Amino acid sequence: MPPPLLGDGEEEGQSNVTILPSSASLKSVYQKGSDLKEHNYMELSDCSSFNSHLENYEKMGLNNGMALSNGLAKIETQKLKEEICHDDSAVPVKAHTLDELHSLQVKKSGPNTPIIDLQQTIFGSEADKNKQQLESISASLASLTRETGPKVVKGDPAKQAETPKVVHASHQHQHTPHFSNITDSALKFTHILYNLSPAELYEQAIQNEKGSFITSSGALATLSGAKTGRSPRDKRVVKDETTSEELWWGKGSPNIEMDEKTFLINRERAVDYLCSLEKVYVNDQFLNWDPMNKLKVRIVSARAYHSLFMHNMCIRPTPEELENFGTPDFTIYNAGKFPCNRYTHYMTSSTSIDINLARKEMVILGTQYAGEMKKGLFSLMHYLMPKRQILSLHSGCNMGKDGDVALFFGLSGTGKTTLSTDHNRYLIGDDEHCWSDHGVSNIEGGCYAKCIDLSREKEPDIWNAIKFGTVLENVVFEEHIREVDYTDKSVTENTRAAYPIEYIPNAKIPCVGPHPKNIILLACDAFGVLPPVSKLNLAQTMYHFISGYTALVAGTEDGIKEPTATFSACFGAAFIMFHPTKYAAMLAEKMQKQGATGWLVNTGWSGGSYGSGSRIKLAHTRKIIDAIHSGELLNANYTKTEVFGLEIPNGLKGVPSEILDPVNTWPNKDAYKETLLKLGGLFRKNFEVFTNHKIGTDSNLTEEILAAVPPENSHLQRDEEVHKQLQNSLSEVLTKFYPLAGRLAEDGTSIECLDQGVIYLEAKVNCQLNEFLDKAYKDSDLVKIFVPPIRIRLADLPNRPMMAIQATMFEHGGLALAVQIVHTFGDGFSGCATTDEWAKVSRMEKGDVRNLQFRSDLGEVFPPRDNIFEMIKKGRPRGYEMKIATRIFMFDEIAISKLKENVNKSMSHSSRVEVVTALIWRSLMRVVRLRQGHNRPSILQFAINLRGRGSPKVVGEDQNFFGNFYLDIPIKYVSSHSNQDPELHEIVTLIRNAKNKVLSEIANASSEEIFSILIESLNQIREGYNDDEIDLYPTSSLCRFPLNESDFGWAKPIWVSRVNVPFQMFFLMDSKNGIEARVCLNEDDMIKLEKDVDIVEFSYVPK
Repeated sequence: MPPPLLGDGEEEGQSNVTILPSSASLKSVYQKGSDLKEHNYMELSDCSSFNSHLENYEKMGLNNGMALSNGLAKIETQKLKEEICHDDSAVPVKAHTLDELHSLQVKKSGPNTPIIDLQQTIFGSEADKNKQQLESISASLASLTRETGPKVVKGDPAKQAETPKVVHASHQHQHTPHFSNITDSALKFTHILYNLSPAELYEQAIQNEKGSFITSSGALATLSGAKTGRSPRDKRVVKDETTSEELWWGKGSPNIEMDEKTFLINRERAVDYLCSLEKVYVNDQFLNWDPMNKLKVRIVSARAYHSLFMHNMCIRPTPEELENFGTPDFTIYNAGKFPCNRYTHYMTSSTSIDINLARKEMVILGTQYAGEMKKGLFSLMHYLMPKRQILSLHSGCNMGKDGDVALFFGLSGTGKTTLSTDHNRYLIGDDEHCWSDHGVSNIEGGCYAKCIDLSREKEPDIWNAIKFGTVLENVVFEEHIREVDYTDKSVTENTRAAYPIEYIPNAKIPCVGPHPKNIILLACDAFGVLPPVSKLNLAQTMYHFISGYTALVAGTEDGIKEPTATFSACFGAAFIMFHPTKYAAMLAEKMQKQGATGWLVNTGWSGGSYGSGSRIKLAHTRKIIDAIHSGELLNANYTKTEVFGLEIPNGLKGVPSEILDPVNTWPNKDAYKETLLKLGGLFRKNFEVFTNHKIGTDSNLTEEILAAVPPENSHLQRDEEVHKQLQNSLSEVLTKFYPLAGRLAEDGTSIECLDQGVIYLEAKVNCQLNEFLDKAYKDSDLVKIFVPPIRIRLADLPNRPMMAIQATMFEHGGLALAVQIVHTFGDGFSGCATTDEWAKVSRMEKGDVRNLQFRSDLGEVFPPRDNIFEMIKKGRPRGYEMKIATRIFMFDEIAISKLKENVNKSMSHSSRVEVVTALIWRSLMRVVRLRQGHNRPSILQFAINLRGRGSPKVVGEDQNFFGNFYLDIPIKYVSSHSNQDPELHEIVTLIRNAKNKVLSEIANASSEEIFSILIESLNQIREGYNDDEIDLYPTSSLCRFPLNESDFGWAKPIWVSRVNVPFQMFFLMDSKNGIEARVCLNEDDMIKLEKDVDIVEFSYVPK
C-alpha cells in the first residue's frame, strides 16, 4: 500500500489531514493576540469535513485577507524592499480549496479521458455522443433475463463528488421494468472506466490490485493469479447448425463443443458478476491494420491489468475513431476473477473460456491469465478471415529495407518473437498476421514477448521496450529497487512482457507490408537431429506447416526429464477453427502465386539431444536468417539428408560447417541414427490423422505432401508397438492389483491414493540380446542396467510409489523387463504373480486373469518386515562394509540327480532345492575355514513361502493372495570338528527338520502364537547379525514360481534372474535345465568359492 498523502494515518486507506482549528478556536486565538504557531491542531480524516470547515471560514468573511466580521483589523504583510531580489517569489495559486487545486493539476482532454463532473455544461453534440457511447456499453452488459443493461456512468467512483447522472440501455429493444421487479442490482449504477490511458491504469492497478508494482524500468509488474498460462482444455466453442458443418471437430481438434444454452448461462454469470462491481474497465479497440478488414472489438474486464494488457495488444483508436466507434463487431466479457459453475453442463473445472461465433461474444470465467483474451480474438480471426479468402497466420513478420517480407512460424519458445524482432529490419508484428491479396498485415497493436532469461545483450530491442506502459506478467523483482530478475522462475517459466509495437524503434507503422518472399518454419528440436537450416520445396513446406513441430524440454513443463515431441497443426492448433488442411491449401496457393520459398530452421540442440548436446547459438541462427533474407542461401549447394529428405547447405559464411549436418556433431553416430528414426516415427504417427484429407484442389500436391512423410522403419515401429502393448496391458492389470498404483503412507503401514500409477521407464541398449547374454553370464552386474535407476528403496522416494518397471529394447528384437515392488506390502510370490498376470493380459488371455486379494487383515501376524527389524534393532547383513562380488553357478539336471542320489542314501525324497542349498552352504563353510583356519558357527536364514501351509482359521481357505506371507527360518549349524566338513545329508536333514518344525507349529496356531514364532525366529537371526563369530547367509528360492512361463505375447523368457544385492547371500532360480544359483560374497571369499571342490564338480559358470 502506498504511504498516506499527508499525516501518519495508521489504518489502511486513511490519510490524516492537519488543518487549522474551527472558527471559534480561530477567533479565540486572534482575540488573544496569540502566535498562530501555538494553537492546538485538530485532525480530520476525510476531505468532506475539511470542506465544511472551509465553508464556515468563508461565511465568517475569512477570504483573501478580508477583515473578520468581529471587526479585527486586516492582517497586512510587509512590503518587499526594492533592494531584495525576489525573482523566484511564488505567485498565489488560483484556488480556494485543495479540491480546486487538484482540479488544476489535471487537464481535461479528449473523449479518451473519463468525464469526472457530469454536471458541467457541455454542448449538446458532445453530450449526445457521450450518451450513445454509454448506451452502447450498457447494451453490451445487458442481462438476457432482465432484458436491460445496467445503469452506467463514466468515471472512477473514488473521484465522484455525488451520485452522477446515469445511462442504461435495454437488450435488443426498449423495455421499462415494473417497479415490482426492481432488484438490488437494478438500483445501483456501474462506473465505466473507458479507454483509460496507461498512466490512469497504473494508478488503478497499484491502488486496487494486490501484486501490482512499478519496476525500476517503469513497467507495471502484475500477477495473473493461479493460472500462469492458457487453459486449452477449458476452451469451448458453441456448436450450432453453422459451426457444426464448418469447424474442425473431433480427434486432434482444439474446438471442444458446448451448446448455446450453456454459453448463455456462463454469459449471464459473467455479466452479473461484472455488473455487481462498483467499476468495470471497458476498452474499445481494433484488430487488423488492414483498413479494409479492420474489426471493432470491445473488452469488458474487472482488472486494470487486463485493460492495460489489451490497450497494448489491440490497435489503439484515435480520439476521432473512438467518437465514431459505434457497435463493436465482437465483445469479450472477462470475468476471470469469478469461477464458472462446475455443475453446469460441459464444465470440467472452475475455468471456462467460451466463444460464440453467432453472437460474436467471448466469455472468460475462472482464469485471470490475460493471454486468453489475446488468443480468443486470434481464434475469431482464424474463423472470419478465411471466409474472406484471407489467410490468418500464427507468425512473426518483418520487412527489409528493400521491401522483402519474411514470415516466421513457430510454437512458444522457438524464437519467433526474438528472430522477427531484428534491428536491421522493420518489424510488422511478432505473433499474429493476415495474408490477403494486397499483402500482409498485423492483427495486433502490440507484442507479447517471453521474458525468461531475457538479457540486454541477446535481445536489446525487447529489453528496451520494457518501460513505462509495458505490462510484465508474473516476473520476480528485487524488493526495494524493483529490478527484475528475468532468470527467476519462482512464479512461472512463462513470464511475459506486453508492450505497444511502437516501443520497438524500427516498427513499421502502420503494420502492413507487401507479399512475403520467405516462409521460415522454426522448430526447437531438443532431440538434436534436425539441421540448423533446410531449404524446403512446396510439399515439404506444407507437410511441416501442418505438422507444426517443436519439442518440450525439462523446465518447460513439470516432470519432463527428456525431450518430448509436440505437434501443433499450422503452428497454432490451439487457435485454428477450420481443419488444418484448409489453411495449408491457402498457404500453398499464396506461396505458388507469389513465388515464396520455404525454410525449416532448427533453433534447438546440436551434437546430441537435450542433456548431452548444446543449444544452437543464437548468433549462428541470426547468421542463417540473414542469409535467407539476403538470398545467399537460395543459391547455395545442397545435400539431402536421410529419413526427412531435407536439403542442407554445404557451407554458409559465419556458421561452422560441421554443424550444418547434425550427424557430424554427434559423437555417437548410432545414437544419432536411432534418435533420427525415433523422431521420424513420431512425425509419421502425428500425421496419420491428416492422411485422408485432400490439400486444396491440387491432388498432385496432396500426394507430394504425403510423400514428405518420413518412411516407416520396422524396428522403430516394432518398439513403439511393444511399449504401447505393455503399457495398455499394465493399465488393465493395475485395476486388479489396484494398491500397486497407490502410494505408501508416511507411517509405512498403509497404502493411499490408489490411482496414482506406477513408475514406467523405457530404455534401449545398443546391442543385440545374444551379445548381452554372452557378457551378462560373465559379469552379472550388467543386469543392473535393466533395473529402474533408483539407487534407494521405492518407499524412500518422495512420492513413495509402490512399483517401478523398466522395459528395455535390444537392437533387432529382444526385450528385458524389470519389475520392482515395495517389499513392505509384497513378497517374492506377490511380485511374480503380478508379473505373470500382466503377461496374460498382454497376450490377450483376459479370461484367465486372477484377482489376487490384498490381505491387509494379516497385519498382526505378518507385519511389514522393516517395522519388525526396527523393533528388534536388527543389524545389517554382513557385507555392507565389503566389496561384494556376484557369480552365477549353474546346476544342471545331471548334477542335481547325482546330489540327490548321494543324499538319498541316508534319507528319502530330498528335493533339488534342498540339495543345492545344502551344497552351497557347505562350500561357504569351507571357504570360512580356509580363511579362519577352523570351522565357525553358521546360520542359514532360509525364507519359505507359507501359502498353502498356514492355519485356515487364521488366513482362511484361499491362501493364494498378495502380500507378505513368508517366514525367515534361522537354521544354525555348529560343527563338532574344527577341520571337518559335515556330510551333505546332515545339512539337508538339518534344513528339512527346521522347516518342518516351524510348519507344524503354525499349522494350527492362533495369530498370537504365529506372531510369537515370528519374533523368536527374527531374534535368532539378529544373533547372527550381531555376533562377529557367527557367519549368516540369507537365502531364498524362486523355483517353481511362474516367471519362466510369463509370455507377454512374443515368446517365453529365455532368462529370468534377480538383481545383485550389496551383502552376502545366495538365492536360487529355475533355469531351462536345472537351477541357477546367484551367490553374492565378498571378493576374497568369492575367489576361494570358485575353486571349491564341490562347486567345481557339480556346477559350471555359463559362458
